Amino acid sequence: MSQAANALLAKCRAKYGNRVGPAEITAMLGCRTVTEIAGYLRKSPRYYERFSRLDERLIHRQRMESELAAQVYDDMASLGRYNLGRGDWFGQYVIMRGEISQLLEYLRLLAAGRPGEYIFSLPKFFAGFQKLNLESLASAKTYDEFLRLIEGTRYHKILRAFAPIYDETRGRENINYAIIEQALYSKLYDKIFETIHDKFRGKAHEELHDLFGTHVDLENFSHIYRLKRFYGADHDTCRTMVYPHYHRISKKVMAELIAAPKSDAALEILSKKTPYGKKIDPDTAAGGYMTSAIHGIIARKAVRLLRFSTHPSSVMMGYLQLAELEKIDLTTIIEGIRYSISPDEIRRLIVIDKYD
Repeated sequence: MSQAANALLAKCRAKYGNRVGPAEITAMLGCRTVTEIAGYLRKSPRYYERFSRLDERLIHRQRMESELAAQVYDDMASLGRYNLGRGDWFGQYVIMRGEISQLLEYLRLLAAGRPGEYIFSLPKFFAGFQKLNLESLASAKTYDEFLRLIEGTRYHKILRAFAPIYDETRGRENINYAIIEQALYSKLYDKIFETIHDKFRGKAHEELHDLFGTHVDLENFSHIYRLKRFYGADHDTCRTMVYPHYHRISKKVMAELIAAPKSDAALEILSKKTPYGKKIDPDTAAGGYMTSAIHGIIARKAVRLLRFSTHPSSVMMGYLQLAELEKIDLTTIIEGIRYSISPDEIRRLIVIDKYD
């Protein structure tokens, strides 16, 4: 293995060593306000730089969550900084994922009638590698103006297909955010699997395909389960929310999951016909903890890669999966504290304190 590869492996593992640990999680669960949580994050090596510059008087939930999301992109940037914009697969992945996150953040605000609140929140060097001028999005007050700003980019054709109709009752455009999110991430997953197929061989190919394949399998199941359980969604609605990639859930079994009459039936199919079923306790799922059960499966796989893989690409992606899960769990803690959910209940919703 080259010296550069060894250095990258060490960097990923060192970053993981700076994660928020079980003791910090316990302390944050005892907090009463978002400001107190920010105080704990300010002491963390991983978050010190971002949170130490925040004015405590101006800290609020949305700003905290924005900073946590930006930290994930800081991590991506630090691992791929020297290859961004030079045709490197990881750099292109970082850029595309960052662009999609910002497009969705803008569209979320536009759907809420607050497009002027959009703030570009990726590390500044992203702007130097983009054809897409994300910083200009706040100037777009309608979906048509937004489409004009992204004309000529790889996202224009997809987003033009979902141009909304003006809702007279609400006084704004009726944007189908969920289906747009699904379409953009479908494009990202298409690119990821194409890259894995074209650029990797042997064990690295196997590890990356398994990591992303597991992620997509479980995200597809999560979409189906939630749609059926909480919205009583029909087959056609579930089908539109499934990414067209299949790993350990075959296309045939995915069709059965989509056709299941209720969420319990879908869970039974997952249990009997896929290897994931043995890893998800039905009582845990029925109790409303399906998401944390799924995150646990992904976390275990990512930790194994981080600790035992000898392939830099696999270790990087394992680390970034864990960084993303940490962001999700810290956001869950912030939301839980804000809505006065008990510490024990919040702990059941998170996974980062369970995989040391």
